[in-house]
Formats: sequence, C-alpha cells, structure tokens
Amino acid sequence: CGSASVSWITPAACLWITKFLLSRNHPLLNYFQFRIIPVLNPDGYAYTWTNDRFWRKNRAPKANGCFGTFINRNFDIAFGGGDSSSNPCDENYRGQNAFSEKESQAIRSFFNSNPPPRYYFSFFSFGQQWMYPFGYTTNLPQDVQRLSDKANQAVNDLYSIYGTVYGTGNVAGVLGGTKSGTSNDWVYTKTRTEFAFSLLLGDTGDFGFCLPSNHIGGNGLEVIFAISEMVTNNRNMLVLP
Repeated sequence: CGSASVSWITPAACLWITKFLLSRNHPLLNYFQFRIIPVLNPDGYAYTWTNDRFWRKNRAPKANGCFGTFINRNFDIAFGGGDSSSNPCDENYRGQNAFSEKESQAIRSFFNSNPPPRYYFSFFSFGQQWMYPFGYTTNLPQDVQRLSDKANQAVNDLYSIYGTVYGTGNVAGVLGGTKSGTSNDWVYTKTRTEFAFSLLLGDTGDFGFCLPSNHIGGNGLEVIFAISEMVTNNRNMLVLP
C-alpha cells in the first residue's frame, strides 16, 4: 500500500484492515499469514501532506534538481517500457535502472528472504478495478482463466453484499495501455507467487484522489471481505462489524 503517494486511501484502508483483523481475532489469522506494508513510500506520502497533494513519486534527489522515482515503474520487468519516462522531472520517471530505489529494493529483499506467498495484492486508487497481469504487455498469462475466475469471484461477492461495482481485467486492458516495471508483474513473473492482483480502490471519480476520510472504513471492509471470499470460499469467516 502507499506506493503511489497521491493515493491516500490505500495506506488508510490497509491500516483499517490491519486493525480489523487484529482487534477481532479474525478467523483468517488461523489459516493465513498476512504481510501488510501500510506505506511503502513514506517520504512521498509525507510530502503530499505538506507540499504537493498530488505527488506520487518518492523523494529521492535526482538530476537537474528534480526529485523522485515512481516506484511502480522501477521493478525489473520490462523496465523502461510503456508509461515510463527517462526524464527525472516527469511524474512517471522510472529511475536510472531497475531496483534503483530503496522502496523497490525492500520489496525484492522481502521476496528473496521469504517463501513466495500464494496471493499478492498491490493497492492504488481510484477507479474500483480488480486487475490481474499483465501490465507490461497486452498478452495474457497462460493461466489467465484462473486469475480471471478469482477476480470475478471477488467482485461478484462484493457486489452481492455491498452493491459496490468493481470491474476486472488485465492491467494493460483495463488501463488502456501497457504499464512497465510494476510490482504486480514482477511478483507474478519472477517469484512463483500463484495469484497477483492490482486493485484500484474507490471511488469511481466523484472525489478521485481526494476521497473523504469517512470512506476509509467502507473501502477497507469491502476489500478484506472480497479477499476473504477469494482465499477461503467461506463467507462465514468474515466477521462483519
């Protein structure tokens, strides 16, 4: 969570989910280990509170007096491809090389030091989409049916309980073009993680990145509900507030 610092809802929702799981001694904790990174990009996130609300890179100094790399273009998967820039002053600057940034290095170090998880979720905003690989190419994974089935299960269950509409699809298709160097593609392709999803949380544009704080709980609850449905196929495991 919190890779793109402009997306305030993602660290807020992840912290809400963490508190929800721990405070209720959630049954999921009996079956799964959760590794939650609430704010991958703390320097960029802090900067959005003090200087530029719509900043999305980190704050590492670069050439030409510019600052920051967009972390979600800095992973070693089709690095330098679609929707990335070599100009340090651009908001989608990819970095000098793959894994040049401490934030992406931290993700790599985690995966190098631990067995691959079965599920990986990266959170962004906004748009209400539950996306699967690939982003770096318009080609689909060999097991796209399994990924699609999982995503559709999550969004269908979400709609049946809350009436909230999420779309699904591969990242490049949903976003209308290739996105290179993303954590989701790298994790799915390089680490033997079985399922990797990239989520765009709410809303669909009424508030956009400036979602009011009273939407935090709703986003958090909907996401953890859909995830629990996806990983367990057992609605009774979710303790509703």
